[in-house]
Amino acid sequence: MFDSDATNPFDDDRDESCSRNQFEWETLIRDAGGYVRPGDQLRPRILDAVSQRRQRRSVWQRCFGSFALACTAIVAIVIAGEFGRAITPQGRSANDLQQQATTRAISEGVAWEWALTEVVYDWRRPTTDASSPRRHQAAGLIPEQDRKVETRDARISRGGR
Repeated sequence: MFDSDATNPFDDDRDESCSRNQFEWETLIRDAGGYVRPGDQLRPRILDAVSQRRQRRSVWQRCFGSFALACTAIVAIVIAGEFGRAITPQGRSANDLQQQATTRAISEGVAWEWALTEVVYDWRRPTTDASSPRRHQAAGLIPEQDRKVETRDARISRGGR
């Protein structure tokens, strides 16, 4: 693989020289340990630097935490709104109103504005079901001639008192 004349990078001589250099550096550092003394201000400066770094990190964490909380709240509100919108029955729209008014105006031969008024009135008029005629009669919503007068005999035959 290697020629006899070529230099082998894994030669033992190089390893010995690296070991000697490393040993020399370690010896110099060990010997200098007695000469190097920390200053009186070293500990307070380090503590101050650590405190400032901790404060900066705390500010960033608070900002990021507030941002994450706000984003989470917005997403939750949007999801809740969309869910509520999906389950809420949709009422009549303005297009429905205009379409019914136009149809009524054409079929009855009246002005569109009058047909619109009648459609709005019809929409606002309460629907009558089996339980509501009495309530509408009491409120005066059903004309007198359309009211059925129930006799005592009819109530008794129906099973009521």
